[in-house]
Amino acid sequence: MSTRTLSEERAVDLVHDATTAPSVHDTRPWRFRCLRGERTFEIRADSERALRHADPDARGLHIGCGAAVFNLRVAAAHAGWRPEARLLPDPRDPTLLVTVHLADPDGGESDLAALYPAVHRRHTGRLPYAGKPIPTSVRSALAYAARREGALLEFPGPRHLGRVPELIEKAESRDHAGTRRIPGREAADVERAPRLALLSTLRDHPEDWLRAGQAMERVLLLATSEGLVGAPVTQAVEWPDPRRPLRDPVSGKGRVQMVLRLGYGPPGPKTPRRPLPDVLDIDP
Repeated sequence: MSTRTLSEERAVDLVHDATTAPSVHDTRPWRFRCLRGERTFEIRADSERALRHADPDARGLHIGCGAAVFNLRVAAAHAGWRPEARLLPDPRDPTLLVTVHLADPDGGESDLAALYPAVHRRHTGRLPYAGKPIPTSVRSALAYAARREGALLEFPGPRHLGRVPELIEKAESRDHAGTRRIPGREAADVERAPRLALLSTLRDHPEDWLRAGQAMERVLLLATSEGLVGAPVTQAVEWPDPRRPLRDPVSGKGRVQMVLRLGYGPPGPKTPRRPLPDVLDIDP
């Protein structure tokens, strides 16, 4: 039996790392509860941060929380733990999205810890990117990173790629058709010749959304490690009808959960985070 304990200071550090994750419209819709004696974190949805109009089924909320869970796993591995995540562990409590238990290392190789330097270097870059192409080897590595988390990452073919900005602009126009701007909404900024990737899952349930969030963050952290800048493009995936034609008719599979802009360019500014006392409770 292990006698290693999880200190309060370490728990705070791990959640600090977790909350650097991106979220839809920067809502940061998560809450953490640390059960120190059990070396377990509970990650819950914060309903007060939900976007009723832009995210009526809470799909984006789940994706954001999934991204934070992946950062927690990376930080835990960096600290010498073996994180064991369970998705939707209690059917009676739908707000409990994930539990992460910090187990002792088992001697196996883990590449999670190698991504840790990118946790605080990754920032969403919304400025136009340079025209430098992403090498095929890097694209393959990013696609493999998504598969590690149960998702698919595909770079659309030339014919389909031309339609993606149109779908994004259509969604953007719909959101601004009314008289009130959606809180947290930023205008889409997509190049005429974008470098876009489609992140998909085979199914479209809450567990898949959590997997998509973890896959998205693994891809973005690896992209950061490779010198790329990334940004989620949320407008085209907030409505069911544009999500269907986003899938590449030739190579696409599953349901598109997120569009990612990836390329070489300036990283975005560091965004403020919620104070840790607002998102973390620690039990003995």
